[in-house]
Amino acid sequence: MQGIKNIIFDLGGVIINLNNQLTEDAFVALGTKPFREYFGHGHAAAFFKDYEVGKISDRQFIDAVKELTGISASDQEIVRAWNALLLDFPPERIRLLKELGKRYRLFLFSNTNALHLAALQKIYRDTFPVGELDDRVSERVQKVSRLLIGAGLKAPVLTDTRGEVWLKLLGNVTFNPISALTHATVIDMCRYPLTRNLINDMMLEAQAVAEGLGVNIRLPIERRITGAEKLGRHKMSMLQDVEAGRELEIDALVGAVAELGELIGIPTPLIKALYASVKLLDKTMREAGAPLRFTRT
Repeated sequence: MQGIKNIIFDLGGVIINLNNQLTEDAFVALGTKPFREYFGHGHAAAFFKDYEVGKISDRQFIDAVKELTGISASDQEIVRAWNALLLDFPPERIRLLKELGKRYRLFLFSNTNALHLAALQKIYRDTFPVGELDDRVSERVQKVSRLLIGAGLKAPVLTDTRGEVWLKLLGNVTFNPISALTHATVIDMCRYPLTRNLINDMMLEAQAVAEGLGVNIRLPIERRITGAEKLGRHKMSMLQDVEAGRELEIDALVGAVAELGELIGIPTPLIKALYASVKLLDKTMREAGAPLRFTRT
């Protein structure tokens, strides 16, 4: 690119991945009619534009959304729905920007609003812990941590890597298959007594497998579930794959725990039941060649 000194980037859909459908789905789940009828091109309410250019505050925007839609949702639920479309910063794009920054002056030109900006900062600056599988604080893991911290991220060195992996796995082995089968969001699964009990019992099975392998999980199960509940109307990745017609990550997220249980003699009947059910769901979708999606009216 000879003669070019400056490059201007947009943000949404260029640097960060977006999925507008997720915000529409989130608002519909709160009780609105299809959100594009409020915010679609050509007929968006005036306050949306006012908010994008900073003429009204977060408080005024949230109140205007409530008045326009007539929903009785909390401020937090509206903010979550509004931010649902924000996905991730693909690492390859960040690497490209850093390389381009060595040769050109880079600028960002975006009409990002205040609520989205706060959410974007959290997405980008969230914690990225690193660690060795044997929990050694090695020179290489310290180097990786320093590199990430130097890039502006929080990257503590773990001293119980397997414990953190299993803590994450407790959520994957439970919320993912249940969401795929029920099309429920995280908060729905946590607040419906039967599924909350099922999640608790499945986590107990997974925890027993972890402990049988010598792994200690630092959080009590009830705190793990309560923490997940704070995600609100979040759709688990397996549910998103079901709705998009993609192959489901069943073996890595669910089947592996059941298999490990068999190897060390720890029974996991509930995990096996969900594993079999979602495997059949995946087979049915593959044979039909179509996604499975519910539309709330």
